[in-house]
Amino acid sequence: MACGCNENTQTSSQNNSLFSQIPQTQQNQPQSYPLARQVYETGFAIDDILLYLDTHPEDTQAMAYYQRLCQLYQNAIQMYEQAYGPLSITQVTGDIWNWIQNPWPWEGGAN
Repeated sequence: MACGCNENTQTSSQNNSLFSQIPQTQQNQPQSYPLARQVYETGFAIDDILLYLDTHPEDTQAMAYYQRLCQLYQNAIQMYEQAYGPLSITQVTGDIWNWIQNPWPWEGGAN
């Protein structure tokens, strides 16, 4: 096929995901992983809908979806930062420089 897809690709209930071949290592994931994943997945969905809106600017349903994603994204960031600290250096607030107070990624942190 022109897209490089394999016509003989099998689908089953066990192998229905593009990422099903990636090993899951939940025991090695930091506690912040579920919230961080929510932030990353929602951010990806925003990037995706932005591409669509670039070519379909009059689609009101897509715009409503974008606005809902933005709310979800801000909520996810807020929940993460309340639990684990700032996700980006521009989110540091307060009277002290608290960016360096959380563990770094090589120390098991998520910043």
